[in-house]
Amino acid sequence: MPRLQPPLTDKQVRSYVKEPCDSNSTKAVGGAKNLRIQKTPSGASSWIFRIDLEGRRRSLGLGSYPEVDLKTARDIARDLHRQIARGIDIWEERLKAKVEAKGEAARRVFFEDLAESYYANQVEGGFWSNGKHIKQWISTLRTYAFPVIGKMVVEDVTKHDVVKVLRPIWGEKHETATRVRQRIETVFKHAIALDIRVSPNPASKDLLNSLLVTPASAKAQKHQPHLPFERVPAFFKHLRESSSVSAKVLEFKILTNIRNTAAEHAMWSEIDFERKVWNVPVTRNGKSKVPFECALSDAAIALVTSMPQRGKYLFPSPYREDMPLSIGCADMIDKLQEQKFKRTGRYYVDPTELDADGNPRKIVAHGFRSSFRSCMAAKTLFNSDTVEKCMQHDGDKLHQAYQRSNLLEIRLEIMNSWASWCNGEEI
Repeated sequence: MPRLQPPLTDKQVRSYVKEPCDSNSTKAVGGAKNLRIQKTPSGASSWIFRIDLEGRRRSLGLGSYPEVDLKTARDIARDLHRQIARGIDIWEERLKAKVEAKGEAARRVFFEDLAESYYANQVEGGFWSNGKHIKQWISTLRTYAFPVIGKMVVEDVTKHDVVKVLRPIWGEKHETATRVRQRIETVFKHAIALDIRVSPNPASKDLLNSLLVTPASAKAQKHQPHLPFERVPAFFKHLRESSSVSAKVLEFKILTNIRNTAAEHAMWSEIDFERKVWNVPVTRNGKSKVPFECALSDAAIALVTSMPQRGKYLFPSPYREDMPLSIGCADMIDKLQEQKFKRTGRYYVDPTELDADGNPRKIVAHGFRSSFRSCMAAKTLFNSDTVEKCMQHDGDKLHQAYQRSNLLEIRLEIMNSWASWCNGEEI
């Protein structure tokens, strides 16, 4: 049995924080479970309450040192343990306390103040581990949302105010605009949960759909930048070097040629291993009014079977098993692009390279559908109508009337050919 270290004394804590360090460092204090002292290269020190709950590491700041002394920090840590034992969500309570501290003015909270508070709470609680995502989450709000609605009272913001944030970037930076909308929506969800706002969420996708359907957005969705199919094998090999959930969902999305949201929300109950089919429901089948049987290549089946089954989703969030992965394909693509540049001095697609429309090229997850189509067209091995069927495109309505089969066997052959190409094999 390992020998337990005695609790640190005041003198030992002072000695520890005085020692220089090159990066943030923490040390267990003892005397109260999960209490740690944290120091930074700048010389600042603070108390951290860190605990693993339900497979998630969560942290809570308890104040700076020496303003909060060792005894007080231990008392606070012990009290937090008592609250957790009673089933209290101490992280949620911390955020509520910040709001309630405003007293009668609680409902007069500015959007940017609530967004910053929510962001700090998520970071302190250890809910986000992706460093790039952490920085981007608040930076996009500071760049696009705060100048428009930042100084507005949360309760006063309308859907038209949110449109003012999104419309300037909806066409030219559609992917960014989508993320900004999602993050604004998250802030308002929290406002509603904290009773700061009683009106409906003004950033709800359903509320904004009719206001943001513009020619620019339609063009942005139609012309998706893509990786030339000749470069897919090298990209795919690089992708498979990663074991992260984000990498696996992108691999699955490429192998199945399915839209991003459908892939990220795939469920175990939708997979028919015997028929090698993924039953994509109507709610995730694009504009189609019927479910879609996605043919699964042997490589896709192997990928699915390699995933540990945690909850109902194939690719669950690392923080909540009952939620799908929310940080996925786009961030993974950016990461591989940067790794490629560090290795070779070149990207898979050079950001300075222009496409046929004269716009800078980049890789987006949806664009792999175009890579697939281009590959199948170049190889001329399969009927174009069947290839379109693999892409959930129904094609000519007259042709549909005569084509009663879902062509599953042929589509399985096509998807196996595509998987072979992705894995560097000639087809």
